[in-house]
Amino acid sequence: MVSASNVPQPTKVPNVRLRPTLPSHSSNKYSGPLGSQIPIQPERVVPALSFVRNSLPLGTELESEWTTFIHPEGNTYCWQETLKIVSSNDATRADHDTIFGHARNLIEDLARAQNVDIQDSEAFFSVAGRDGDAVEVDYYMVNHDKRVPFWLHAADVDQELLGIGPYESKNHLHLALITEYWVHLESYPAHRVVSESAVDELMSLLIHSGTDDVTSQGSISPWSVDECLRYLRLFREFKGKGTSSYQTAAIARVWSTISRVRYMNRHGLPGPRLDRLQGIESFIAGQLKSSVVLTIAEYLCFNIPKGMFFRLSELWNGRLVYIRHWDRFLDEYRGMCLRMASVSGGIICLATLLQSSKSLNNGMVAAISLGSIALFMSLYLHERHSNAKLGTAMDVSAYLSGNESFQHGLRPLSVLLSLPQALTIWAGLLFQIGLVLLVNPIEGSQRETNNLLAWIAPPVTASLVFLAAGGGNI
Repeated sequence: MVSASNVPQPTKVPNVRLRPTLPSHSSNKYSGPLGSQIPIQPERVVPALSFVRNSLPLGTELESEWTTFIHPEGNTYCWQETLKIVSSNDATRADHDTIFGHARNLIEDLARAQNVDIQDSEAFFSVAGRDGDAVEVDYYMVNHDKRVPFWLHAADVDQELLGIGPYESKNHLHLALITEYWVHLESYPAHRVVSESAVDELMSLLIHSGTDDVTSQGSISPWSVDECLRYLRLFREFKGKGTSSYQTAAIARVWSTISRVRYMNRHGLPGPRLDRLQGIESFIAGQLKSSVVLTIAEYLCFNIPKGMFFRLSELWNGRLVYIRHWDRFLDEYRGMCLRMASVSGGIICLATLLQSSKSLNNGMVAAISLGSIALFMSLYLHERHSNAKLGTAMDVSAYLSGNESFQHGLRPLSVLLSLPQALTIWAGLLFQIGLVLLVNPIEGSQRETNNLLAWIAPPVTASLVFLAAGGGNI
């Protein structure tokens, strides 16, 4: 007689709830904990014949036919060839293995119900959380032939698929999904190979982008011609050297950038953006609403904000950030801030040298005060626009969005960015007024010295002010 305790217990089938997600959401490797933040029990004895007997290659066969791969950046992921499942979770855990197997069965059932063949499609699974006996699993499917992720459920772009945004047509959605496909391939590159046609297409595209950058002021290429040439040299090095995860990850990363730019520029859709400056007139006109305060501020700043406004509008046209153009602008702007700091510092030093108990006047005091403000603003705005704070397109986009006025667009920001030049010019003008007031009948050699300084200082100050105004077109 067999006791009940000896009867094999059936494996409990988990209650899996599938939840659509995007490759860009699931790839959270940069936000994971560091080794120092994970509780680890260190060992103090090295076994005999370590890594000589039963050594493990980069792709290590684990239980249940799972294989673990090391990404070129150092993180690991799991892959099962039989069921075509990839996961960032540790699939060697028995519970994860069971959950993912059941999730794949659910996917197959949904596909059969919809009369769709997904045998060659890859599935991504990630345990998102547990609610009692229920397990939530984030998932998406990948069709490598069409280079898109897809789902067996209808997914809301405002909830599950945040980042895609509302789309106007099937082609518009396709552009967004192609970007997500390359994000997936970059995140999990070790078990896949980029097709030769995709590599050849990428190299042709880089040649075209470099040519477009050289021949068009409004090129929508995400890279300069020098950057395109560097990429081409790198990818030519891959030729004939066999496939590897390094090659797949590198090519996928460049493709994801190109796909993202194509999506923003409506590549292949009605009304595409063919030039970076396309539509600039309407973008500027929408910001030129009447404002007495801004008009007065622009006049007080010697109309420097107007030039700044048109430059900013060109760079933020369509609210798209081409980081290489912004880098050039920010380099020039930081250089201008340093020049204005030098000029205002020179004005402060000259005014201080000319001061005496008898020569102190309101013009000199005002010049020193305004020069100090100009010096402070120049150094502050130089630091505020450093590479550390505005080094990426996302940083610049957030900065502009946060400083863009709802009614007047970039005009208020243009006034602010013009303050180093405007304040320096005002400090120079007040210094000139102070010099005029300085030339008074004074007895003795002091009079001759002050008169000599009064003759020398105006052209020096005028040169400084001219330098400040001349640097206006940054």
